[in-house]
Amino acid sequence: MNLKRILLVAIYLSIVWDGSTCLGQFVNQSLIYITPSTDLFVNSNLFNESELLNEGSLTLKRDYINTGTYEDLPSALVLLEGDTVQQIKTKDQINKLVVNGLGDKILLSNLDSKGEIKLIVGKIITTDSFYVHVSKDGKIEGGSSGSFVDGKLFLEGFDNKNFPIGKRSVYSPVTITDIRARDSLVLGIEMFPTPGKLKAGLGIDSMSQQRIYKLHVASGKFTDAFITLPVLGDEGLNDIEDAVVGESKDSISVFRSIGNGISRGDASSGLIKSQSPIKAFYFGLGIPVNTEVAGVYYVPSALSPLAPNIEDQVIKVYSRDIISDGFYFRVYDKSGHTIFESFSYNDMSTYGWDGRNLFSGILENADVYHFQIGGEFYNGIKFKKTGIITLVR
Repeated sequence: MNLKRILLVAIYLSIVWDGSTCLGQFVNQSLIYITPSTDLFVNSNLFNESELLNEGSLTLKRDYINTGTYEDLPSALVLLEGDTVQQIKTKDQINKLVVNGLGDKILLSNLDSKGEIKLIVGKIITTDSFYVHVSKDGKIEGGSSGSFVDGKLFLEGFDNKNFPIGKRSVYSPVTITDIRARDSLVLGIEMFPTPGKLKAGLGIDSMSQQRIYKLHVASGKFTDAFITLPVLGDEGLNDIEDAVVGESKDSISVFRSIGNGISRGDASSGLIKSQSPIKAFYFGLGIPVNTEVAGVYYVPSALSPLAPNIEDQVIKVYSRDIISDGFYFRVYDKSGHTIFESFSYNDMSTYGWDGRNLFSGILENADVYHFQIGGEFYNGIKFKKTGIITLVR
């Protein structure tokens, strides 16, 4: 470490305006030292080409490209609070990272944490072969429909592992528990839409075609482990008990049942833990032989009126199995007031909800809202579901 430190007081003279906020694009070519009692806010892109020593708090509102060196103390914080897309590239570990901004955090490198990653608002999206990694002494907390890891997430250690992962607007957390291993273990999980029709094998009549989960073993070996998958309501289940975890060696081979050991919730929102230890690397939900299949529908978990994709600007109901009679869809605010409702499946599948209050016509604030949907499928089976929708502005 170069002994010559440019203290934050000196930095104020050249790059800081408005107390402790850096405005305009900032390219660092000298050592920055953030003292333990200092909170530094950077409202611009930050390009670190030299040395950055953090013993306090660094809040980033835009891109962070670290091609120099970054060091911090266990008590130091890095906060990603951009409400627009942030690109993140760093080759050094970060001790504590807080994600609390509506904009997606796009990784242009691996993201390693030796302490804690806390997910509040905003998604971490990996690109190419990059991933998020948390060391054995660290942890990842939070996770919701508005904040998760979209891509590969690796966790170290022998303890139970919670993976707050998802894909695009779908939050789909996975847990691996009851792990038995002799060696140092690094496990990763990612979720993605099914690449093709999944094949049913031993004990399974059909596989859900919504999503699939891939297990990565980066290091170590385990003799036993159990996996718990979420039930999100679009798998076509009539009862959560009428489902099993299926596993396969790859995405194109047949899936065999590893059972339903413990289930919580219901067919619209629940969890299913495998009855047998996992022995393969690909997982999904299966419907066992002789189980009645309900209809299938899907309600996205987020919308953004400014999204470039038109389909992401509204909440629609997607299904080929719902009939018009008896259909309803309602959205409530946190106080329980109805802000939108529709009794037309045709309207909800064609136009959807654009985030506006049905009664005032005003676009609602960025927030989390509750929805309720109900109706009947062509086969006569009735359904109802509650859930949450995140409005991003």
